[in-house]
Amino acid sequence: MTERLASPDQTREIIQHMSYQIDIGGDNGSWALLKRLTAETNEQVEVDEIGQKMMFMPGFIVSKEIKKISVVKLTPQELGINHYVNGSILLSAARLFGLDNCPVETGPYACLKDLNGVDTYIIGMTPICMGEGGGSVLEVSRQGNRRVLKAVLAPLSGSRSYDPTTSVLFRVI
Repeated sequence: MTERLASPDQTREIIQHMSYQIDIGGDNGSWALLKRLTAETNEQVEVDEIGQKMMFMPGFIVSKEIKKISVVKLTPQELGINHYVNGSILLSAARLFGLDNCPVETGPYACLKDLNGVDTYIIGMTPICMGEGGGSVLEVSRQGNRRVLKAVLAPLSGSRSYDPTTSVLFRVI
């Protein structure tokens, strides 16, 4: 899709049909989750070095119990934003449609759910502080026969903004 879905009420209904569920949590911390990503996928998931570092930052919490969450991939354009936009404005627009940030642990579990996917998308999440470089979020992409999970600078403002055609994974609330 490349244009706004419909009116806000129609959009909420469409989002409900486009959304899907993933299980998150249930792993004993980031180390167990990283091991699971490579073991369960026969190394079809690669986590870049900065993404691995992010998973061990204090703000990256893996739930001990398994939770089901509903998620949907949308672009700023589909939410009615046709220009580059920072993360807080995008989140404000998403909330009008019953969407919110995903829990920070969603990225690795999205890779497990979406192993054969070909699209690239950003995990809509609270940025994790990575030191002087500022906050980072996770991006899921494809490289050859592997799903790649990597940390990218959070599009908070200025030159780090979301392109209106960038897919973002939101939690449906």
